[in-house]
Amino acid sequence: MEQSCEKKLTQAAQFLRALGHPMRLAMVQALKDRQWCVCELASYLKLNKSVASKHLATLKNVGVIKMTKEGTQVICSLIMPCIFDMLLCANFFEEPMNTLSKSQKYCKTDSCIIRNEQ
Repeated sequence: MEQSCEKKLTQAAQFLRALGHPMRLAMVQALKDRQWCVCELASYLKLNKSVASKHLATLKNVGVIKMTKEGTQVICSLIMPCIFDMLLCANFFEEPMNTLSKSQKYCKTDSCIIRNEQ
């Protein structure tokens, strides 16, 4: 495998690993509609501020969010809204997606292989 390809795969794995924690997904969901300061988001998610900060730093390091200091507050905002298209394919639903027909129903992206094979 080429070194540049291996580097891209490593970066993709780091990105997916960052999204692999339920609390970080909850943070992304909360940031979908508005910006939050770290302390406000921590309170909303019932987390210790330092724990919330560590999760947010993980999301920031892979480019999902940005964090901006405003006075004494750190404001977080989502900079990768396309993440929600990916979550549609990752079964981000209340009911389990166990069949091909459900996959076809829920996958909304134009590039969906399952939907385009019909």
